[in-house]
Amino acid sequence: MILIIRSGTHEHFETVYREHREHGPIAALVQPQFAELYAEQYPECEIFTFPEDGMFNIGMIRLSWLLALRKKKFSEIILLYNSRDKKGYEHLEFLAIALGGRQVTGVYLNGETEHLQTFVLLPLILYTLCIPLLSIIPFLITLAGLFPGAVHSKQEYCSPVDTSGISFLIPNYNGKHLLKMFLPSVLEEAHRQAAAGRSVEVIIVDDASTDGSREFIEEEFPSVKIVALAVNRGFPGACNSGIDVAQYDLLLLLNNDIKLDPGAVDALLPHFSDPDVFSVSPQVRRLHDNKPLHLRSVAFMQNGKFWYTHDDDDTIVPGEQFVSIGCASLMDLRKVRLIGGFDIMYSPFYAEDTDLGYQALKRGWRILYEPNAVVLHESRATIGVHFSDEKIKTVIERNHILFVWKNIQNIRFIWKHFLRTLSESLFRWSHGDKTKIHALAGAVTHLPAVLKRRIASNRRRIIPDWRIFERTLKNKYIANSETVAQLRRKRLVDNPHKVLLVLPRADKLSPYIPSYGLAALATLLADNGFTVRVLDFNIAPQMPSLHSVIREFQPDVVGFSGYTSMWQQTSEMIDYVYHLGIPVLVGGPHATLCDDSLLDDHRIQYIVKGEAEDVILSVMQRSFDFTNRPEIIQGYPVSLKNQPINDYRMFVNHEKLSVYPLLTSRGCPHNCAFCAVETISSRKWRTRPLEKCIQELHLARERYPAVSKLDIIDSSPSQNLPRFKNFIRMFLDEQFPWSFWISNMRADRVDDELLYLLRRAGCFQLSIGVEHGDPEVFDRIGKGETLDDIRRSAILIKQHGFKLGLCFVVGLPHDSMPATMKSIALARDLQPDYIFWNMMHPFKGTAAYRWFEQNGTFYDVPDFSSYDNLSIYPMDPCVDYPGFTRKQIKKAHFIAKIHTGAYRVHGIRDNVRLVLTSLKYGCLKYLVRNRRKAMF
Repeated sequence: MILIIRSGTHEHFETVYREHREHGPIAALVQPQFAELYAEQYPECEIFTFPEDGMFNIGMIRLSWLLALRKKKFSEIILLYNSRDKKGYEHLEFLAIALGGRQVTGVYLNGETEHLQTFVLLPLILYTLCIPLLSIIPFLITLAGLFPGAVHSKQEYCSPVDTSGISFLIPNYNGKHLLKMFLPSVLEEAHRQAAAGRSVEVIIVDDASTDGSREFIEEEFPSVKIVALAVNRGFPGACNSGIDVAQYDLLLLLNNDIKLDPGAVDALLPHFSDPDVFSVSPQVRRLHDNKPLHLRSVAFMQNGKFWYTHDDDDTIVPGEQFVSIGCASLMDLRKVRLIGGFDIMYSPFYAEDTDLGYQALKRGWRILYEPNAVVLHESRATIGVHFSDEKIKTVIERNHILFVWKNIQNIRFIWKHFLRTLSESLFRWSHGDKTKIHALAGAVTHLPAVLKRRIASNRRRIIPDWRIFERTLKNKYIANSETVAQLRRKRLVDNPHKVLLVLPRADKLSPYIPSYGLAALATLLADNGFTVRVLDFNIAPQMPSLHSVIREFQPDVVGFSGYTSMWQQTSEMIDYVYHLGIPVLVGGPHATLCDDSLLDDHRIQYIVKGEAEDVILSVMQRSFDFTNRPEIIQGYPVSLKNQPINDYRMFVNHEKLSVYPLLTSRGCPHNCAFCAVETISSRKWRTRPLEKCIQELHLARERYPAVSKLDIIDSSPSQNLPRFKNFIRMFLDEQFPWSFWISNMRADRVDDELLYLLRRAGCFQLSIGVEHGDPEVFDRIGKGETLDDIRRSAILIKQHGFKLGLCFVVGLPHDSMPATMKSIALARDLQPDYIFWNMMHPFKGTAAYRWFEQNGTFYDVPDFSSYDNLSIYPMDPCVDYPGFTRKQIKKAHFIAKIHTGAYRVHGIRDNVRLVLTSLKYGCLKYLVRNRRKAMF
């Protein structure tokens, strides 16, 4: 039997399959997503699948998986891969050893083949011996990463940078010939900026040159400020010396082999009106042929390897990128100094700019790419002369290892990276390539410095790894050469026809339930002649990217909905759409409650407040103008009697819909002090005809066969108790096959008859909003029910066999640490199956907001994404008052979760932090008591 391992294209597999099918039976090893397709198209093949985390996470790491294939006794093994490079050699070797030392044939796309027959056991033996000895390295790195971050807000310099002065900084080592060629263009640009009224200085740091560079500069360019170093300090050390003496807030860092195009700096400067911008990099092109060299930088982590590269298309629009390009970048010098400049651990060159940029991204700052600014670069004009190729390659490999060890927090990736690096080093060394093993040895000598820096940088981290990589990868390019301005003019249509509605993922722990509101708007637009697509990331675990949907659908307008807790990722998506030149409108709770924070957002054309059904058609008839501030459109409560039945077939991946949201009423007439329902919707309670609700469920059964559960999403479903009981009876009569849950039951609207009906109908979970267990605090909320009602209904719900969920809020008006302990006591007495501890966030228009205006203090919390009621590490509260400080609220929030087991942790780091924080707050015994019966 012949085994074909598919890692190229389907056409590639087809070609090789046809060539070898006459030689005997064939087995195919494919990615899991292709298994069904290949089983259908090649029924005579035996199909195997890779692990979910990819193919080339093999080497010695996936030996156990590959050894299982040895039992098949394949006569020949064929590995398919692309012909763009020949980096597949090491994979051939891994396969040959893992599959019993038999011959493996590599087949490239162009038909070229490569054979490998090996019985090399030395790398395998060394690998087995080295793992126990060297595993101390990832263990120490993991331990250093457990130190918690201490700062949870953006650090300093939130005001825009002063653009009235620029410091040009050029490090130089034996580059006299390069300065002759390229320095005049820099001085010419400096003179242009000075003529425009800016203060300018040009600084050259001479890194102990021996070719007369210093004397040449003093004689030919007397206006240039020279910093002469007595000892060579390498690129990062030389840059730091210039950073120390620079006078102005803007620093233009250039290599000595960079030629500035006229106007390049002018294209970079406008971006610094945003106080969060750390640096902006231009488009870097090769000097001799003007081809792209460094465009927008992107990076990702995969299969134990850190990949850092540049986009290869020079039509990329402006946007976020991964790193400040060291050869040419305009930086905010204040932020550079706050980080501490370049890390000299990376001396003499390479990866220091990657590290500096990553430190900036961790602090919440932005790194941008501006393709309209162009510079020309004679790559490696200094390094290539003074260092051998082998030395350069070794330094690059070493510094990439050091970067991962210092910066990446993902513990699983750290261990994968270590195992992969060790295995590749040993295998390459066994075939005469010592570069990788020398790089690993060099990184090990820096381990004490790495650990120290890792701890220090972690304490300043506010943005997690996954968010950084996600942000820079999202802002992909468009496949044409039109400028952004041209695209926007093209998109200015008075009557848009194709509309894309988008809702980001709420949080990692929420069930996958589609948005009822977006479905209502999409149905209304479709009924009026619009072509609509809905990209709701809450419908299924695996969803296509916004980039792919836009490229396939080509919308005229993109509408975003979202909550405050998800606004950061919503804003990143808006930024991507804005740079494509597509008009944007925003709605949902965040736009309604925080519209004042969006009024200066030039990326948005319209802000829709409140319920949008009555105004969405009129908005679509307006002209979308990119030159003005966003216009606010006020929506009003709508009648539900004639509302059409939602059609979820316009949702991307609607066939994966497993939970169906059902709305029987809207609004809530009660006056809870913290609730923003009056602003978002209305206190007027409106109902849908029950017959129409039943009709909708019949349609849902026909249209969405994957649905297995319902979620009744009313704000107050049992407000009219006889009506709700009647609905449950109708549900029972129709014998629908679904179970369901209700998340907003009122304790004073629960009785034995209702619970009996719900249990018969298939309801399995009921949740009650308790909010607080202290009678004094509870009475001030204005819920219109009593704590006795809550105790009574909770007991009834448990007696009838339902799962009970309770919701509490920490930090309400008049709350305190003793009062929170009463909430904890009540929660433990009621013994719920699920419990949620939310942190107080008063919204405008609520009684709680007015109370904190008079009695408390509001704080700026830039990102509410970690206000997750299952997270044990929330951000600092956004409000407090003298009787309950921010520190006390945060402590009370943590203690409440530990006492009741209402938390979820992931991995070793979270568990260690959980124990350390429990020791800090003196509640370790409660952690031990509740650890095994944690409610999640």
